[in-house]
Amino acid sequence: MKDFLLKNKDNIVLVFTGIMLAVGMILENVLDINKYIFLAIYLPIYLICGQKALIKAARNIFHGELLDENFLMSIASIGAFIIGQYSEAVAVMLFYNIGEYFQKKAVNKSRKAIKKAVDIREKFANKKDGENILKVPSKELEIGDTIVVYAGEKIAVDGVILKGSSAVNMSALTGESLPVDVTVGDKVLSGTININGVIEVQVEKLEKESTAAKIVELIENASINKSKSETFITKFAKVYTPFVVVVALIVGLIPPIFDGLWQVWIYRALSLLVISCPCAIVISVPLAFFSAIGNVSKQGILIKGGGYLEKLREIDTFVFDKTGTLTKGDFFVTKVNTTTSKDNFFRILASLESYSNHPISKAITSEYSSYIDKNLLKNVEEVSGKGITANINNSKIYAGKYEFLLENGVLLEKVNEVGSVVYLAEDYNYLGYVVVKDELKESAISTINNLKKLGKDVLMLTGDNEQVMSEIKEKLDINAYCNLLPSDKLKHVENLINSGKKVCYVGDGINDAPVLKRADVSIAMGNNGQDIAVDSADIVLLNDDISKVVSSIDLSKNTNKIVLENIIFSLLSKLIVFILTSIGITSMWLAIFSDVGVMILCILNSVRLLNYKIK
Repeated sequence: MKDFLLKNKDNIVLVFTGIMLAVGMILENVLDINKYIFLAIYLPIYLICGQKALIKAARNIFHGELLDENFLMSIASIGAFIIGQYSEAVAVMLFYNIGEYFQKKAVNKSRKAIKKAVDIREKFANKKDGENILKVPSKELEIGDTIVVYAGEKIAVDGVILKGSSAVNMSALTGESLPVDVTVGDKVLSGTININGVIEVQVEKLEKESTAAKIVELIENASINKSKSETFITKFAKVYTPFVVVVALIVGLIPPIFDGLWQVWIYRALSLLVISCPCAIVISVPLAFFSAIGNVSKQGILIKGGGYLEKLREIDTFVFDKTGTLTKGDFFVTKVNTTTSKDNFFRILASLESYSNHPISKAITSEYSSYIDKNLLKNVEEVSGKGITANINNSKIYAGKYEFLLENGVLLEKVNEVGSVVYLAEDYNYLGYVVVKDELKESAISTINNLKKLGKDVLMLTGDNEQVMSEIKEKLDINAYCNLLPSDKLKHVENLINSGKKVCYVGDGINDAPVLKRADVSIAMGNNGQDIAVDSADIVLLNDDISKVVSSIDLSKNTNKIVLENIIFSLLSKLIVFILTSIGITSMWLAIFSDVGVMILCILNSVRLLNYKIK
């Protein structure tokens, strides 16, 4: 019983205060007794109900924070006591506390819902130790460890499958309900569920660096980057509340000098103090952004702050990287031409490309993995956007673009092929080339068309040659630029921004990091994208589905619409009641109900975003 009373103390106080207020008001209407008897009835009720607000107000006064809601409600209710409006003094505190109760309830509900949705981490894993399998905390796993994941279990850390095959449920990460088949060599992400087979996974990332942990961290830190609306509301409250307090003082002190009705005007002034509390806006606006960001995180879109979500609706130009963004990034070799023996050619090329994480390099090493010799090369160096160099015995090896080999003194003819051409040379001797191709993502054409329907300008920047660019450009019907280095992409975006455009850049690779940082809003592919791109971006698409670029715009518009609704509704309601109270048409009761009621309605409007489904 004691535990129950302690746990429900605040609720019991509200119910007790409500009952006693109703009893007191009934007695006031049926009994004709001295008002001080009613003071003796109402004062203890007031102190029980209002103790928290009174104590907070007193503390804040010593910290120089005079004009918060606790101070306003305390002054308004104490003033009501002084002029003999006892029941209304208690009502001010009662309904203020009821409003606070609903606020906490709504905020806690949204936070719990979001936390439950995004906290997809698995605390334990089955670590393989020789022939034994030990259940250990996920945070104790190290890179290179092997874990066993049984059917129905959640994968604890990011890794690659060493043994077995299965289907995994990635809905917690991407919102995709269909299972994804995986087998040896495939990467699997923490937070996904193994459906129907036993797999052994080699740990590639520590628990704190895995996908599931990053999702939780991003959502927890999303409030750091505030939107313009949130920043405006904070500044607005600091101006609005003192302004209303000054108006209340004028209403309470100036008119009675001329008509002598001090109690009437002070009563109206106290009612204005109740109206002036900006709780509805201050609470509902951040709650709207928090609800939206938390909700879509379980649908495959990670947004790192309300500011980015708000800015997205202002974007008029979308700039896309090609490889891994508009295309699948699953390259395959379509042609080989060599002036030396194929064994020698593949041995040198595959060994050299094995040092790069570029999708084209991965395609070559995947195709010719049996030729890789890690002891063959020395002094390997990758030149971003151009190629790779290394030493083999006393010779210098070059692999990369035509221009890269030409710069290094290799004489060769440019090949006219549709695809990415990787040339190879030893010293100044040209050894041949391979052609690597990629495919458009299924959603690329529809995404570009939908962006155009929204009136957005769309263009593509790529480091590939003109033939590759032309093929993609024709299919997507967009403006495009080719043969670009990372610095060239950055210049393009800077030129657009300097010309007054609001630019969103969408990319996935290491060479996209500078331009992702520079754009007004940046979006990265979170599945196959490089870590540096994901870290640099403002928004991350977990399953690399670029159709969610359009979904993010729609979410931005909906969130800003709800925020605007709350601001307009709250201010308009307060303005109407403010005017009516100033001229004596309404009482403090309406001021109380308008303040609490408006706050509850705005909160309920904001939490609608918890149920928003992306298209």
